[in-house]
Amino acid sequence: MKKPTPLILIVVWELISVLGAVIGIAAINAFAFDGLNPTENSGLSRHTDVWAIYGFNIVIFTLLGYIHLAIAGAIGVLKNKEWGRVVSLVHGIFSLVLIPVGSIIGAFVIIYLIRQDVRGFFLPEAKSSANA
Repeated sequence: MKKPTPLILIVVWELISVLGAVIGIAAINAFAFDGLNPTENSGLSRHTDVWAIYGFNIVIFTLLGYIHLAIAGAIGVLKNKEWGRVVSLVHGIFSLVLIPVGSIIGAFVIIYLIRQDVRGFFLPEAKSSANA
């Protein structure tokens, strides 16, 4: 059975979101960390710099997790695996936060991946009958 076009669009969205997260990490490294210097002994600003670095690191690790989630979902959907559908569904839920484009696409991903016919596309029985 041929892969439905919306599944290809979901994979494209996941790869675009990977690119956006990588650009976000690069921007944090290029601009945010540039002005921070926790080694200066300037009282309150030293503590502020330490907390800013801590916060930026949390954001970077969150984006790295988002990247891994999107790549795993894209690979799973391309290989027609049920776990890929579930991971892409989770990625769609996280995409709802990316207002306005991510919200629209995330809602589409969720609605599309929970449809019964799409679920059936990922079932092992459907793949074995499609290969026969």
